[in-house]
Amino acid sequence: MVPRDAPADVRPLTAAKARAFESIRPAVLAYLDESHAELDRLYSLDKQLAFDAKNGSAEHKQFAAERLAAGATMLRDLWWTAWVTSADEWPA
Repeated sequence: MVPRDAPADVRPLTAAKARAFESIRPAVLAYLDESHAELDRLYSLDKQLAFDAKNGSAEHKQFAAERLAAGATMLRDLWWTAWVTSADEWPA
């Protein structure tokens, strides 16, 4: 069960304004690199205490909120990019 305060933990960590990517591929690769860079931190936290909705520390909660915010921001920006570039004319 998701705690009721979960959205309030994530929302402030998302970027304030949507951005349109100039090029999707480099943006996705950068996001994946950023996420991959968090693996050591994830493993370290898991070593301290296994991730569990009942037993998580404040540090675990912060990590989860940060990663959720990063994913939500990326998804929103991909959607926004698709929207703002959909009106571009196709080359003849």
